[in-house]
Parts: sequence; structure tokens; C-alpha cells
Amino acid sequence: MGLITHYFDRTSFKEWNVIEAISCYKKLLNLPLLEICAIIRKDMEHYYESQNCKPNEKARNGFLDELKTYESLLEQQEPVHVHGIENNFGSVTQSILASSSSPSPSTPSMNICGQNRPIAQCEHMAFSQNDVSVQEGQRKDADLEFSSEDDLHFASDITIDYHADRTAEFYLDNVPLDSQPADSQDPWMVMDVDVSNLCYRLKSSTIKMKHRAPNFGDLRLLALNDIYLISKDSETSITKYFGQKLHDAVLASLDFDMYLPPPGAKSPGWCFDIAQRQPTNWHAAISFAHNCMSSVINEGNQVDIHVAHALGQYLPLFYAQAPPKDIEDSYVHHYLAPILQSVFSSNGRFRIHWANTQMKNDSLKPDFMVTSTCVSFPLAIVVGEFKPPQFNSNQNESDIVKIGKEMRGMLNDLVKKNTPNPVVCGVLVQGFAISTFVLDLPASKLYRMTKIAEVSMFQSLDQICNLPVIVAKLVQLNNIAVETMENAEEAILALNNHLNCSTLKNTDRRNWVEPDRPTVSRMLNKAEEDL
Repeated sequence: MGLITHYFDRTSFKEWNVIEAISCYKKLLNLPLLEICAIIRKDMEHYYESQNCKPNEKARNGFLDELKTYESLLEQQEPVHVHGIENNFGSVTQSILASSSSPSPSTPSMNICGQNRPIAQCEHMAFSQNDVSVQEGQRKDADLEFSSEDDLHFASDITIDYHADRTAEFYLDNVPLDSQPADSQDPWMVMDVDVSNLCYRLKSSTIKMKHRAPNFGDLRLLALNDIYLISKDSETSITKYFGQKLHDAVLASLDFDMYLPPPGAKSPGWCFDIAQRQPTNWHAAISFAHNCMSSVINEGNQVDIHVAHALGQYLPLFYAQAPPKDIEDSYVHHYLAPILQSVFSSNGRFRIHWANTQMKNDSLKPDFMVTSTCVSFPLAIVVGEFKPPQFNSNQNESDIVKIGKEMRGMLNDLVKKNTPNPVVCGVLVQGFAISTFVLDLPASKLYRMTKIAEVSMFQSLDQICNLPVIVAKLVQLNNIAVETMENAEEAILALNNHLNCSTLKNTDRRNWVEPDRPTVSRMLNKAEEDL
């Protein structure tokens, strides 16, 4: 009990972490890790009962589940030691190393976080949550084989995508046996680093840890589907496993700003006026929106025109009070539909589908989809998933995993039509956060899902100043979708007419697509089997 004050008594229950607890106890006890785990369990239970922490039962159960999984892994492996390693940013990374012995002179080593360590030990740290600095010459030449222990500590995936509310048992279905594609002669290179190989190896390490399915975060679930999420925030990006320097380089290599429209010339001023002096009646609301449209309809600024069009629907609804937003249908109809409909209806070749429209894969039913018919072939180019504020999903997988799979299926269809450099788009709305994504195929069996924007949806007219920004981000997606549609049409026409189109040379990537779809599935318990 004396050790409690060294961890549980000074750590909020929300921050309980098995690896941190073990590291703390290890400093005080020279015992095998399994014995330390037993002491930690006893101390935690005693603390939990003595403090009457009943409302925090979820944190307790989550901690015990992690501890149990960690113990089972220890029982399967050689004795391991927990080390705290100071990285270049001054924070501590907990890593599980196969040995605590010092490297011998004959052992090849790499410089990691300022410390020379054997490559055998670097295996377990290479995909740490924090930055791992590798000397550039050695980064190119070192051929590390990542074991199933490379991410043994759970903390790396306990972020916004950790599924702490899962209470049933889960397993991974249709897990592929291999992760390295046969055709990898055209890799994704950034800063002379083969990023595609890093992605394949991350997937390989995840496959080896498939028994930990309930604890996988969305980054790893997407990786099992060959989808690798890139985000400006390194903690929500697959590049968090590759180090900050490479993360920055990857972001710099991806530029979609060319698809952004010119900023609105008048719409920011309109929205500021509305936020300061809201219409007092329905007639005033209609009149204001009409005047806005009349002033820009012939000027050609896309943002201004779409904002004026949307205001014609928002102002008559919002001037008295904001419409209900807790029900998905109401939220989509009143808040999202005016801008989505305006932007994606501006091209006469696009068709908009709402509410669980059917994709080719029967299990995928997005909330929103934009399609186009290219030479009699219907192709989906934009997809959307929406969740209203305070909505608690009971799905096994999160919407970001779902939309990633939907975008992958859409991209596969375009690749099979030999579309050159196809890019598909996604809109993910979670409460008042609107995120936009693009998905492309930079290497074989590697679907790069890039988050290009995140903006906040307004909740009332006094927050409507965000509307021009939201519209600009949606117009950006629309411009990307139009380019993809035109490329797809050219490719389909060339194939139908047996032409050698100049833009199609060396673009046949039909053998790059990956059909397998691993998913997290809930195992039936005994009571359910009897039903």
C-alpha cells in the first residue's frame, strides 16, 4: 500500500495508464514485471475501494483490461524491461525493449533520441508515439524487421480514436496474411525516404497484434485496410510513427491549395453584419438574402454566390431561433444540406444522393454521396458521413474508418477504369466539426487518406461568420471532384475506343487495388448465441 502514493494517489483516474504505472513501480521494486503487475492490481483495487470511486468504474475496468492483456503478452515473451527514454522534445516515451544490456562494439546501432542503441532494440521503438530521430544515412540503409512488440504499450493509440466504451468482445475478420505487395517498384518517396515501405511495415506489425483488436485505434484499423491517414496534427496522423521531421516533409509534399477558390469578396462582410444585427422578421431575412444574391450573381465569385444561395435558406429558418440539431435528419436537413446542395449541384453532371444511399458493397451505406455518369458508367466521387451533436454511435467502427472504406471502394472503381491519378473526396461531420478528406493511390496497395481541412459549423446566426470558410473548403472538394470526373471520362472513352490517350500512358494501376476488407466485429456471447 505504501506505493500507492507514487502513482494512483497522484494520478487522475482518467489518466491511469498501465505502462506509466509499471514504470513508476519499477523504480521502487526490483522484481519481475509479472510480480509488479500483480502488486499494481492489488494497489489499484485497494485504492478504488478506499476512495469509493464507483462513478469511475469505466476507468477501472479499462485499466484492468489493459493490465490483463499486458500480462498475457509478458507470459508469451521473454522477460522484458520498461525503460523511460528522453526524446528530443524533452518528453518521456515508454518503450518495451527486449533487453536492458548495453550494446557490444560489434552490434550495429542507430542513434535514437540521442542514445546509441542496438538495432534489435530499435525495432521496438520505431513506431513510438513520440518522435524518433534516425540519422539520414542510416535511415536509408537500415532494414529493420518490426516484431509484434513494436507497439506493445497501449498509450500510442489511446487518443481521440480509442474506443474506451467497447464492452463486448471483438475480433478482426478477414485479416490479410501478408502486408508487402508483390508490385512495389514505384514507391511513395518523400525526402529520399520510402514512406510506402514504412506504411507496409506498420501494417505488418499490426497484423501480428491482431489479438489486441479491442484496443486498436482508428489509425491501425485503417492501416489494416491499407488506408493510411495523413493529418496536420501528428497525433491523428499515421506519420506520428515515423518521426516529426518526416511528418513535416510528408505534409509539405501534399498540396491541395491549388483547388481552393478565390476568397469571398462580399460574403465575409454579409456574415459579419448578420452576426451583429440579425434579421428581426421573416420578410427582413428574405430581403437581405435576395439583396446579397443580386449583388454577386453576375460577378462570378464562387464563394460569394454559394453563401448568398445558402443564406436564402438559413436566414428564414434561423432568424427566430436555431432549428433542432440533436436529431440527425433535422441536423442534416437544416444545417448541412443548404451548403452541400448548393456547392455540389453547381455542376450539372453531378447527382446528389441522401440518407443511406447504396454503394456497390452492400454493407456500406453513406449518409451523402455525389455521383456522375461517365459514358454510361455511374461513378461515385464524393461521400459523406454525418453525426449530429451529442450523438452516441453504437457501431463497431467509427465514422472515420467507415468513410475511409467507402472512399477506398470509390477509388477502386476509378482505378479499374484506368483513370489517371484518381482522387476521391469525403466529408465527415461529427457534431459541429466538419472535416474534408481526399484519397489517392501513391503506391501499390497504399491508399493515402489526407485530411485537408477542418472547420466548425455555426450553431446560430451570431456564429455565421464561419460560413464563407466552410463554403470555400467544400468548393475545394468540388473542384477536385470535377477534375477526377473529367479524367475518368477521358479514360473510359479511350478504353472503349481502344485509343492510346496521351494522359493514360503508364497509368495502368489496376493491379494496385486491394479488395480485402478487415473489420472489427463483435463476438457473440453465450446469451446471444442462444437467441
